[in-house]
Amino acid sequence: MTESCSKFEDVSQIKKKLYFDVPWLEVEKELERAYDHLRKTAKIKGFRQGKVPRNILETYFKDNAESDAASNIIAKHYQEEMDDRKLRPAGYPNVDHQGLKKTRPFLST
Repeated sequence: MTESCSKFEDVSQIKKKLYFDVPWLEVEKELERAYDHLRKTAKIKGFRQGKVPRNILETYFKDNAESDAASNIIAKHYQEEMDDRKLRPAGYPNVDHQGLKKTRPFLST
């Protein structure tokens, strides 16, 4: 598995930019966690709770699962970078990402 790559840029004395990309295997694991969580809580007519197949979950909740997975990936990598660089952010980061695309790395700035 390839490691995630990151690039850190000083925009000003207090403003910084962090770029990182995450390999698809890690994204896929995070998506699986999101769908597992949804599977436990989703209520869809015709299926017992906790027994909904993933393809049905994708039909109804794809955007939610991808959003949750992206948020978890960003939070994890952001926190790792802040800890590695011994930085304490003054506020919540402004995040821009290209979304989840199958078999492509997750890119974020």
